[in-house]
Amino acid sequence: MLLTSGRKEKLCVEARTGAEKQLWVKAIQGELDQEEALRGDIRAAEAKERSKAQQLQDTVNKSRVINEEAAALDAEMEATLKQFEHFNSVGDDDDGLEDDESDDDVTPYVEYEKSMILNPMEIRVV
Repeated sequence: MLLTSGRKEKLCVEARTGAEKQLWVKAIQGELDQEEALRGDIRAAEAKERSKAQQLQDTVNKSRVINEEAAALDAEMEATLKQFEHFNSVGDDDDGLEDDESDDDVTPYVEYEKSMILNPMEIRVV
């Protein structure tokens, strides 16, 4: 009888230990699953941040292009203003009569064109 009860106790201890092991395995697996979920969240956040950074870079590049276009338009406007200054600085005779008119002394004809780029009006000297 002692032999049988000893085996029975041993089987109970092993069964209890096996059950505890299963509980530990389940707990560890739960933590690993949670850690993997957190890593997935981190990867998703990193991808979102990369997307935001790319959008910001695209905006910066677009801004640079717009600034370059604006600088070109400013240079064109400056050249036009210099032409106006040149035409305005050419003195007229007090009597209003000019015998030898050249194209350089003629007041320019100005066209105004609506533009959707940066300036609402673009001035061109013809």
